[in-house]
Amino acid sequence: MQYTEELSRATVAYRRLVKQGLFAFNLRGSYSYPEDDWGIQFTIIGALDSAAAKRAAQVYLVDAYKATGIAFYKRASDKDNQFRALFHRGDLA
Repeated sequence: MQYTEELSRATVAYRRLVKQGLFAFNLRGSYSYPEDDWGIQFTIIGALDSAAAKRAAQVYLVDAYKATGIAFYKRASDKDNQFRALFHRGDLA
């Protein structure tokens, strides 16, 4: 079963992400298998190129969720300034 989890926007990691020009939302995953297959969406709101945005997102995911196995992708329905990530959560294990 998939759950949507509220992002903690008051953390230093999230503030750093926004300051760099990235907005994160729609954190989804399964608490039955907490370390596997979590997903999140990002929107570029600043002057970042795609590579810099993915680096900033990776740093955020590692800091906030002890993420490993991070894979970035884009759906056809995503806007040009949006992308998604799949990852394993280490903070729930």
